[in-house]
Amino acid sequence: MLCNCNTEGQVSEYVGIPTERHRADETAERRNGGSMTPEDKRDLCARYEYSDVYLAYWIEHSVCEACGKQASAMPHHIVSRGAGGRDDVANLLALCFVCHGQAYHTHGWGRFCLQFPHLADKIHSRRHGEGEEP
Repeated sequence: MLCNCNTEGQVSEYVGIPTERHRADETAERRNGGSMTPEDKRDLCARYEYSDVYLAYWIEHSVCEACGKQASAMPHHIVSRGAGGRDDVANLLALCFVCHGQAYHTHGWGRFCLQFPHLADKIHSRRHGEGEEP
C-alpha cells in the first residue's frame, strides 16, 4: 500500500520537553555513532518519561529500519506524542538521523513511504487510525 500521508499539522513529539536538552542528547548520540549503552538509553527514557515498551524497542532496534545502514537514533513516533501517539510498537520506528530528517522535515511521510515501501503499511495504518489499540 502506498501512503499519501503528509506532515501537515504535525505536532512535535517533544511537547513539554526542553528542546535544547533533547537536541543535546541527540547530538551526543550522533557524535558517538549511535552507540549508547542500554543504561544510557534507560536514563534518557526515564528523563523523558518514555515507557518500558519504548526502551525495549530502542534496545532491540539498533539499525535504521528504513535504510538499514546506519545506527538508529531514538525511536521516532509515527503519530507524535503531542498528537496523542503512544509508545507502542505499532507507533515506533527506529530511524537514523538522515531518514528521520527525510520523514519529518524534508520530504514528509508520503514521499518517505515511496522511498521505503517496506515501511508504508506500518506508517499508513498508524497515521490513519487503523490498528489502534484500545
